[in-house]
Amino acid sequence: NVKASNSIIVESGATLTITGGTRQEDVDEIEMPQVDFDSDLSTSFKNRATQTFTPAQFRALPSGSTLSGIIFVTGDLEIENQALTINGMLVVNGDLEIDNHGRDFTVTANASGSGILAKEDVKIESDITVSGIVYATDTLRIKLGEHPMERVAITGGMVAWSAILEGKGDSLVT
Repeated sequence: NVKASNSIIVESGATLTITGGTRQEDVDEIEMPQVDFDSDLSTSFKNRATQTFTPAQFRALPSGSTLSGIIFVTGDLEIENQALTINGMLVVNGDLEIDNHGRDFTVTANASGSGILAKEDVKIESDITVSGIVYATDTLRIKLGEHPMERVAITGGMVAWSAILEGKGDSLVT
């Protein structure tokens, strides 16, 4: 399903394909679900984290790493050319940018929750597979088409104040 409180705009040359769902414009606004990233409460993602990294520590992980649980990163994170598997959730206390051309970035389902959450913006410019939610408190931007056969596959949902999907060529967002 694709829903917007305003307009769903499909730019010239682009195609929006919905399989087994609906497209609805001018639907009633709903409040953005609030996520507690880093309060002092025991229920915040920061306090429930399985592992906590600074952005530099996270970028220093060897390509091919697998992390499990709630992975919390304290600050803006840019993932480049780093094959990673997250069994659970990647939670970023800032902006998240994934520019991972030619490397697998996978988030797999976990009984305690799965997906990618960012306190600010999420920008994806590469192949990723996510089972779970992709959540951006502000803007979610998925931009594909710079490299052949790019694909973003999200099984779950996307939640953002503003979502921008850009693609060209043979790129695919499913």
